[in-house]
Amino acid sequence: MGLWDVRYVKSPAMVFGRVATLVDFCHVTMVLQFKLNEIQR
Repeated sequence: MGLWDVRYVKSPAMVFGRVATLVDFCHVTMVLQFKLNEIQR
């Protein structure tokens, strides 16, 4: 993963893209968990 990071660090756009993807993934996971909790109640 070291080489990967170096290549991504050289491109700010790539870094931003990765962060945005991570944030989206976390958001979707949170929403899904919230919906599951609502259903289980």
